[in-house]
Amino acid sequence: MLEDINFYLDLDNEKIDEEAIQCLTKECCEKYMIFPYKIQENVLCLATTRPLDKSDVNKLRFKVKKEINYFIADKSQIINFINYYYEKDYTNKVLQEFKCEKKLSKNSSEEEKDKTKLLSGPVINLVDSIIFNGVAKGASDIHIEPFKNNIFVRFRVDGELEEFNVYPKSIYDAVTTRIKIISRMNITIKYSPQDGKFSKVINENEYDFRVSSLPTINGEKFVIRVLHRNDTALTLSNLGFTPKGCNLLEELLKNRQGLILITGPTGSGKTTTLYSMLKEINTVNRNLVTVEEPVEYHLEGINQVQVNNQSGLTFANTLRTILRQDPDVIMVGEIIDEATAETAIRAALTGHLVLTTLHTNDAASTINRLVDMNIPTYLISDSILAVVAQRLARRICNYCKESYKPNNSERLILNLNEKQQLHRGAGCVKCNGTGYKGRIVAYEIMLINENHRRIICSSHNSEDLRKYSINNGMIPLRDYFRQLVTNGDTTVEEYLCNLQEFNLKQFMEANYAV
Repeated sequence: MLEDINFYLDLDNEKIDEEAIQCLTKECCEKYMIFPYKIQENVLCLATTRPLDKSDVNKLRFKVKKEINYFIADKSQIINFINYYYEKDYTNKVLQEFKCEKKLSKNSSEEEKDKTKLLSGPVINLVDSIIFNGVAKGASDIHIEPFKNNIFVRFRVDGELEEFNVYPKSIYDAVTTRIKIISRMNITIKYSPQDGKFSKVINENEYDFRVSSLPTINGEKFVIRVLHRNDTALTLSNLGFTPKGCNLLEELLKNRQGLILITGPTGSGKTTTLYSMLKEINTVNRNLVTVEEPVEYHLEGINQVQVNNQSGLTFANTLRTILRQDPDVIMVGEIIDEATAETAIRAALTGHLVLTTLHTNDAASTINRLVDMNIPTYLISDSILAVVAQRLARRICNYCKESYKPNNSERLILNLNEKQQLHRGAGCVKCNGTGYKGRIVAYEIMLINENHRRIICSSHNSEDLRKYSINNGMIPLRDYFRQLVTNGDTTVEEYLCNLQEFNLKQFMEANYAV
């Protein structure tokens, strides 16, 4: 028997042997917290979270009829590999079950058949496996899409959709029914959109899942949003704000009243930034209240209210009620209409610090957006402390990062000299071949001073506000993004995808000149 545990094993660097996986069941792997990844002659190599007892080794050796060699690996990685590689077995079980169901008596009602599918273990395991794998891959959303002959499952990882698996259409009803049951949705409604939610503990971490269904011509499509309850990662520095940016925001949060706006398109991380800011000021001597739709992260010590339009609990109505709850800080998930905007601004003028989000392209255009919502310019100028405009860029994978010489068009776009080099990801197991792993924030912070207020009240011209802010020290979003590219944090492709701010004619001329 071999027992070499002298080094830490990274399963991502190992070629997984399917024959080794067949040696043990999923239940056995979960019992001992092991994963079989390779067979060398008559030796089964295992990844384990801890040194195995001699009795456990003997039991495993007897079970597989091979010698056992094991190495220490990360527990969460082992769980992820168990779920991922044994998922195929679950699919086969589900398909086999459906074959058996076809042999049911023709007199059996459809309702009885649906109940059989719902209560079957393989269907539960299959849905769990999809969810577990989505979490393991770091997905923010899980898409389950029905088409004519198949079901496509895709994960949105670091802002991009990637295919996970394709299943036969025959299991569609069972899978969707299972999702509706755990999400507390009405299983009889198939032609109207529904929303639901559920929670799970995965790898000892708590997750909340928001579920949305949409009727399509091929059946209901489901999107499951993955929300991590653990808020330890919710810090401004972890999001990618520089030390200078963190200090600037921390100073802003010391204000007792005023409005701080986080702006950007959908999916730019605005809400996550808000939560990180709330964590910075979450102390026992301050009353923090939020109004959100929905509540995405649960934060201890903060009173969080979820909007319910059907019961009259709208953003504006809830905000008015919160003002009678003696708040120090109010977080409004999003300014969606004139009533919410006006109430938030008046709250900021009457002794409250208000944090909220708005959909605008940059910091300067935020003022015009509020003016368009019929908010008087004198209220805007008196209430706003700062506007933070942000985007999220995919970060180059550190495991396969490589430098290269930029072509003429890239040099033109980024204003590079002949000697400067750029970076990209070659693609590896760690990043699933994408060349990216994780995301980083790009941002600009427009601090409002007396000159800003004069411009807002006189003309509220976005270009005037932008020029003055840059002259006053603001690094514009475009320039900050360029810094991320030249520093090797992200790529030219991400810069162009997020900003699309370059001269097409110059690009074409440079491209032809290569």
